[in-house]
Amino acid sequence: MLLLTAEQMQQADEKAVDLGIPEILLMETAGRAVASWLEKLAQPDTSEEIVILTGSGNNGGDGLVAARYLNRRGYRVRVLLLKSPEEFTGITAQNYRFCQLAGITMEELFELEQEELRDEVNRAAYLIDALLGTGITGAARGLAAEVIELVNRQSSPVLAVDVPSGLNVNSGEAEGPVIKADWTVTMASLKLGQILYPGRSYCGKIKLVDLDFPAEVYRELEVENYMLSEEEALRLLPQRPETGHKGSFGRTLVVAGSRGMTGAALLSGLSALRSGAGLVELAAPRMVVDAAALWAPELITRELPGEEGRLTTESLKEILKAAAEADVLILGPGMGRSGELEKLISRLLSSLEIPVVLDADGLNNINSPDMLKDFPGELVVTPHPGEMARLTDLTIEEVLARRLTLAPDFASENNLSLVLKGADSLIALPEGELFINPTGCEAMATAGSGDVLAGVIAALIAQGLPSERAACLGTYLHGRAGELAGDDLSSYSVIAGDILEYLPEAFISLEEL
Repeated sequence: MLLLTAEQMQQADEKAVDLGIPEILLMETAGRAVASWLEKLAQPDTSEEIVILTGSGNNGGDGLVAARYLNRRGYRVRVLLLKSPEEFTGITAQNYRFCQLAGITMEELFELEQEELRDEVNRAAYLIDALLGTGITGAARGLAAEVIELVNRQSSPVLAVDVPSGLNVNSGEAEGPVIKADWTVTMASLKLGQILYPGRSYCGKIKLVDLDFPAEVYRELEVENYMLSEEEALRLLPQRPETGHKGSFGRTLVVAGSRGMTGAALLSGLSALRSGAGLVELAAPRMVVDAAALWAPELITRELPGEEGRLTTESLKEILKAAAEADVLILGPGMGRSGELEKLISRLLSSLEIPVVLDADGLNNINSPDMLKDFPGELVVTPHPGEMARLTDLTIEEVLARRLTLAPDFASENNLSLVLKGADSLIALPEGELFINPTGCEAMATAGSGDVLAGVIAALIAQGLPSERAACLGTYLHGRAGELAGDDLSSYSVIAGDILEYLPEAFISLEEL
């Protein structure tokens, strides 16, 4: 699914009109959808008052259309105008006149005293925010800012038209006051800032209205930002033939673990099994292998030579032997850090040909991105912001500030797929595309969560999915499992093992679509 900037959305609207779709029809469709969604989501009583806050632009016009439809359906509607009607132009002005003819009560906000303004907002059973739309630049100011703050202080449910007023839809940043909506009904396409935090938290539940644009509308847009929808995620799921056997679904090799960090290796291996891999082999120091015998009997194990519970370059030959039989390798969870491990990982990356998912200490033992660039096969790296900062010689703050460009640049320069983990994880692909993951929640902020993610991605690769698609789908499923676990167990109580246990439900949630 495309994620558009404000400028791209404007270009799409203009192209649709150029192709012959009347602008007034687009506004009519949008406003009617807003009215219908309010009825569906809130089920308001016709005796309750619905207050619609409108600006002078097309966003305000959508609100005026919604007012007409709600009025026609018997609801008590009051429209509060941010601007004088004399400032309305085009189809927004036409819809203002239509509302007048329908006898809808309309008041001008700037004529109200502070107390009257507060009373008008507070009296609403439901509020529709059609103040500012996507065209805002900078922070909301003046009366608009005052109204936004009043809306956020009252308790009635709020439905935002297209985007919560005040939100920067290009960055998701709140540069000033922003409407805190319960729902957002957005038109034609999702906007980038609605999926990025903090913008996502202002939108509430997002409902997308299809304006039935021809495909040609989007063809000339230089879109680089995407998101997997549920339907798209379902289409990426590897097929499971009825006659399949364990060999049909790939062999995953996990090289991970060390003294005190056996859990990371087990979580990665078991999550690969839970995500459909036919066989998973754990190659690790003896103490990790012994733990697997007790806690994860489904894993095949291979003891590797090392020193004091940690792998060394002595492990190289045995790892390469195991890799020759595998379809994908998970490298790094819980391995620790040392000069020996740096040498081991460097030699592995220069020798392996199978796809590799490089996670945690696999990344922490990389002393130069050149080690990644020279890898001949498919590579997926899964850093959190701290690991990304070390890889790029930046601060964590710089990584977070620049991540929308940093992630795709790093993926392109090093010919790999990058999952930059976070509340809105970014998946950057080698050709420069950027996917923003729509799933996940605060419950997943727990040790070991990333080890589970590595296993999910690797299992999808083992089943034949290209690494780019596996990175996108794996991150989606991992986040969905975390959401399901959080819903059942509370966000306070989820541990990484719970995310692992809810992976089956994450798959089921797609299969039942």
